[in-house]
Amino acid sequence: MVETASRVAREEGFARVGDQIAITAGMPFGQRGSTNLLRIAEIAA
Repeated sequence: MVETASRVAREEGFARVGDQIAITAGMPFGQRGSTNLLRIAEIAA
């Protein structure tokens, strides 16, 4: 999930190598109103 979000952010021009991004998700996936995951990741080369 983190690798995919980082790749898409780079490809779409939202982030560059070295930037930090916030990734949010919910478990279980697909259940409305269940955001309970926050991950801060650095964009790698």
